Amino acid sequence: MCLQAEKIGDLPELANPSQLIIGDGHIYVADGASVYIYSFDKLKLIRKFGREGEGPGEFATRPNQPIQIIPGKKCIHIASLNKISQYGTRGDLIKENKYKARIVYTWPLGDRYVAKGATAVKDQFYFTVNIYDSQFKPLKELYREKMDPRHRINAIDATGPELLVHRNRIVINTTRNRNGFDIFDSAGKRLYRIENISHPIPMTSKIKGNYIHFLKNDPKFKRIYERLKSRLFYPDFMPLFRYIQADGDWMVGVSYPDADLKRQIFLFDTNGKQIKKMASPLVSPNVEEVYPFRLFRNQLYQLVENEEGEWELRRFVL
Repeated sequence: MCLQAEKIGDLPELANPSQLIIGDGHIYVADGASVYIYSFDKLKLIRKFGREGEGPGEFATRPNQPIQIIPGKKCIHIASLNKISQYGTRGDLIKENKYKARIVYTWPLGDRYVAKGATAVKDQFYFTVNIYDSQFKPLKELYREKMDPRHRINAIDATGPELLVHRNRIVINTTRNRNGFDIFDSAGKRLYRIENISHPIPMTSKIKGNYIHFLKNDPKFKRIYERLKSRLFYPDFMPLFRYIQADGDWMVGVSYPDADLKRQIFLFDTNGKQIKKMASPLVSPNVEEVYPFRLFRNQLYQLVENEEGEWELRRFVL
């Protein structure tokens, strides 16, 4: 089944969007250190806020760590390198809460937080996922994975586990085996695991070549590729899921690309039962990324750069 794209409209204000969120009658787009708010019905720009910096209303970023928008109840949260900020749905600052730099991906969890980060034990570093209290004191570790940035770097997947919170449940898509999800309750008790979803794709010379071409030519990596290439390794099998999202009663997983750069979409209910699998209609600028997309009301929305170099919003009905 091939899903057909429907163009919703143009968003000419955008330069390099990294995330798309839909909710409360608005569309929120992260672009650099700024957030653009559009009306959902007319795609009219309501407000732009945020800039690079450390002060109130400012966000610290890196090229590979843009700001992260998390929808809340009648609010949005913005996670940057050193803090998480709460805003009203029209971009009014409510409060900010700073945290340690080793936390890199943060979700509110009631009056607490769950976050991905890095933990050092003597000379060894680990990717970890922890539940934190309101002051970012760690309460419970949910996941730990060894990393070795000084010697070997996974060329396919070097960013650690992917994380989301939906309906007060924590979902972790682990790097070690991205062929499934671990589901936890809000207290950190593991409820179940969704696994053995699809046969893993073996690493081939063609897949490896696709990634080498990307790393040698992408603006974020080409300057450091020669310095890092001796430390890169390629796993025997591709991970399954590159992205996970949830909305309403559905959770979606978008696969890594195969040798022909084709991806698959898997739909699940929130209890982990697979609903359907289909060829992905989402547009990818390269082998590593998919342009910003969002699952919303059983439909996929995506920001796509068109041939004129401007950004437009498209919709796919699942």
